[in-house]
Amino acid sequence: MLLNMMIGKRERIWDLYEEYLREKYLYVSIAEIIEAKESA
Repeated sequence: MLLNMMIGKRERIWDLYEEYLREKYLYVSIAEIIEAKESA
């Protein structure tokens, strides 16, 4: 990711960053939903 930024591939950086955010927050929210269902 840093290498792409240094080279100047901004579009690829943005795509990777969006993918990272999507996976990170989606995973956390799904994990929380499953945990809430199990404890209920």
